Amino acid sequence: MTEQQPSVVDQLEVQAPEQLRIRTLENLKRGGVFYPDDALERLEAMGPYRAMRSNLEDYSAKIGGIRRSPELTREERLSRAADAFDAAEKAHEELSREWEATVSKIASEAESDLFAPSTKERGEYRDAALRLAGASEGQLVEAIELARLSGDSVLNKAARTIAHRQGLRQVVERSVAYDDNQTAAAYAEHARFSSEAIRESVPSMLAPYSLSEQQLASPQGLIDAHKRAKDAEEGRRQRLFRGAGQR
Repeated sequence: MTEQQPSVVDQLEVQAPEQLRIRTLENLKRGGVFYPDDALERLEAMGPYRAMRSNLEDYSAKIGGIRRSPELTREERLSRAADAFDAAEKAHEELSREWEATVSKIASEAESDLFAPSTKERGEYRDAALRLAGASEGQLVEAIELARLSGDSVLNKAARTIAHRQGLRQVVERSVAYDDNQTAAAYAEHARFSSEAIRESVPSMLAPYSLSEQQLASPQGLIDAHKRAKDAEEGRRQRLFRGAGQR
């Protein structure tokens, strides 16, 4: 007996999680996200991201179930799909708000770690920041090099803050490279979660999708198989009735 091959719908459902992961990674790369592979791993560890992805996968499974049910009438098919979409969309809206709050909190905490002085550093930090307020890119690099040579972490942070305000990313990265591992981790978090590629496009990519009536239709192979099964059942009933009448 020949082993039955999975339908196209079944194959797509099996591949869907991995395809979603690939699309997410490509989107992060296009958005210029800092170390996209690491960023995706970070996303997959976050509760709101996992919840949005699970919501989309559940919705896709329901749609797959509808498509694999050729016995449904047109009205039943449309009604079930609409109910599934409405429920998934409502859940996604709530999860998107949770996502935004989580991402904003991560970005804010990372920004504080990167640029804000500790309580005991405030006076020294303020003086250094005022001295560097109008500094050129070259002067900021010199200040960072001086901070590195002298071990002056406050000067380094002040120069980093001014460089960030001026949009001098390479100067900021130079400053971070001279700081500790905690600062490097904060920079990675800030770069990732301040990016629109993560803040906005991730919820959009994980949103439930609408389908046309044609897209909800069962594949022709399933329709044919369902018809054959109905015909076989009808034939069996007729044979039973004929047999009963001859007794």
